[in-house]
Amino acid sequence: MSAIDTANIGPVATLHYKGPQVKNR
Repeated sequence: MSAIDTANIGPVATLHYKGPQVKNR
């Protein structure tokens, strides 16, 4: 999760996982 989160940090992450993970970071 760390590598994916760091690689897709931003608008891409919001589109990929639209949930608490984006709100947490």
